[in-house]
Amino acid sequence: MELTNDHLALIEEYASLFCSIDEIALLIDVNEADLRREIRKKTSEAARYYFRGKLTTQVKLRRQTKLFAEKGSPQAEQTMKQLYERQTNNE
Repeated sequence: MELTNDHLALIEEYASLFCSIDEIALLIDVNEADLRREIRKKTSEAARYYFRGKLTTQVKLRRQTKLFAEKGSPQAEQTMKQLYERQTNNE
């Protein structure tokens, strides 16, 4: 699949907004199955941009969650505990 730099930038931007692969394909006017196949390769440029976009927003949300946890939010504290356990299990 041939993707331009503009396509890749849009994949990253839309992934950061948690758009689905189907939605991204429609927005950038490429075949949905081809884009999904590229992203599933994990080593493709499309996958790198897609996951970087997704993770960028996840990091922002985690920062917010951490701030809420530090201010005493029980839900945020529980979320941070789950993230910590997941990180520890992944080591």
